[in-house]
Amino acid sequence: MDTILHQFLQDPQIKKLYYEAKNNGDEEALKRLNKKFNDYLFEITFVSYLNKTVTLSAKEFYRKNKMLQNREICMLNSPNPATDTKFIDSTPDKSGDFVEEIICNEDSTTLVKHLTNPKLIKAVNMLNDKQKLTIYKSFVEQKSPSEIAKELDIPCKTIRNVKYEALKLLRQWLTSV
Repeated sequence: MDTILHQFLQDPQIKKLYYEAKNNGDEEALKRLNKKFNDYLFEITFVSYLNKTVTLSAKEFYRKNKMLQNREICMLNSPNPATDTKFIDSTPDKSGDFVEEIICNEDSTTLVKHLTNPKLIKAVNMLNDKQKLTIYKSFVEQKSPSEIAKELDIPCKTIRNVKYEALKLLRQWLTSV
């Protein structure tokens, strides 16, 4: 409190008002001094409050921003450049390579090796890597969407959407051929 009082008394007008109130016993000067000190104290308190608010808001913004950056972003209805159709895709998963996971599978090397119909092979080759992996794990490995999601560390809803969209595209390509 002493430093606040010393800072308050640095102003020459305030010093003059203080000496008038103390030495002359002027009640009016004392009231003005008291009012000015209360205003000064309010200003310091208000600025301190604003400083804390801005600091905490910045920390909260940074925390939320970091959380959003780490979340997988789903982009619905992305255009497939190979076929001019739309499919559900998501940003690449940094934890693994989907193509390599299909190729490095111990049971079999690719989804296409399990197919005999040339039309179906052609249609499957038009899918993106995530769709191929989802179809492979669903039908060849016979895993549920929740098992696939846990294995790939992505949301189960994303797996269901990718599978649905892949099957829809396969149906479209096979009926149009």
